[in-house]
Amino acid sequence: MGIDIESIIKSNKYFKESRLRSLYSDFEHQKHLNPEGYEANITAWNDLLRDLLQTHVFDDSVVSFPTYNPDLATLLKIPIYGKPLSLGIILRELVKSHSLIPYSYYNSGNQSYLKVLDKTYKLDDYLSPTSWIKWGLTTVGLGSEFNATTSNGELKHERYISWDLLTKVGNEIWNRIESDILQMGTHSCELSDNQRLFDFMKKVHPTLTKFDCELILTYLSRDVGKCKLLRQDNKVFIKFSSGNITKEDIGIINLETSLFNINKRNEQLEGKIKDIDQKLKESFQINNKGDKLTRQRHLLRLRKILQSSLNHSLGSYNELHQVLLKINDSTQNINVYEQLVSSTFILKDLNASVDFANIEEVKQELQSEFEKSDEISEALGKDLRDDVDIEQELQALDEEVNGSKSESAQAIDSESSELIDKLKNLNIDTTKPKVSESPVETKRVALSVQDHI
Repeated sequence: MGIDIESIIKSNKYFKESRLRSLYSDFEHQKHLNPEGYEANITAWNDLLRDLLQTHVFDDSVVSFPTYNPDLATLLKIPIYGKPLSLGIILRELVKSHSLIPYSYYNSGNQSYLKVLDKTYKLDDYLSPTSWIKWGLTTVGLGSEFNATTSNGELKHERYISWDLLTKVGNEIWNRIESDILQMGTHSCELSDNQRLFDFMKKVHPTLTKFDCELILTYLSRDVGKCKLLRQDNKVFIKFSSGNITKEDIGIINLETSLFNINKRNEQLEGKIKDIDQKLKESFQINNKGDKLTRQRHLLRLRKILQSSLNHSLGSYNELHQVLLKINDSTQNINVYEQLVSSTFILKDLNASVDFANIEEVKQELQSEFEKSDEISEALGKDLRDDVDIEQELQALDEEVNGSKSESAQAIDSESSELIDKLKNLNIDTTKPKVSESPVETKRVALSVQDHI
């Protein structure tokens, strides 16, 4: 694999050197003697297994891992401590807590796995009776418990799905489907097949494998009900809207698949033509004139053949694409017509609830009730104090607080007015400089003015 597993293990926050002996030991007895330590070990291993998936240790999946090819215990082996001795217990506890799901368990379920997460839901309601022995259930019903090991203590050949990672990636894929595909609003965008959908998933998450895409499709369809599936031969028809998949839907999906394949072929042809153009440019570096001409003629003939094929393929694509557009137009017309019909019935029902003969009578009764409301409001207002009384009370309160002007203040006001009148009537001779008064007199006048102010 080219990945240093030991480094990943020892870099995990729970796998400190001081904890390795306990984590790699047989700690089953601690379940009753030291419950906290037992749970801490299970939590640590759950975190490590998640790290291994996120660092792409397993080639065939980023949301699940097998117990064989490679052998899981051997994969987790480190110097000094060897293989983990409690791996069967760890897997059993993680399945019990729904952190991990056995693939055979998940793949054979007949209802949403979310019901299994409901504590009131019985395990045997999810499983089919023929699978109980296959999954290693020791009992049936509420007491069902998964057993990850065989009778001789070896790990069963199984694959385990990380529920946390599956839901995380699955929800991210769904969000991109909503934003990048369904927002186009056409009927055809709600339809797909597994080939095109898996291609889209890998663009969102390049590390996803085909196996991962199958798991995510099961999650979206069965567990969270985001789409409907119809399997025919090796093809899966997908519908991201309500209602079952019809023959018309299958025809549209097949048309879109043809367009998808033709478009991929066009891209390949365009890439080959670009490569030939580049080789033609490079051929001018050939020194031998005969070899140069032979090389160039060969490339030009090949380019002509590819260009002719591309032109024909582009024409086919345009014709099929026009058909798809017309199908979407027709589907939209049907939707509009159905909405018009539905709206007509709604309007009829609403209008039927109105009696035209009683409209005038209803309006008169309403006016009468308005008048009664005004009378009641007026009657209630008479209990309040009269506005005149309120104004008189406010005036009395103002006089009490502020009072009227004092006689001294009135005298000052009178004297100030006389002084201002005298200043206005003064005649000043501008031809001769006025002899300034004595300092004493000037000071006396200034003080007098200040007192009046």
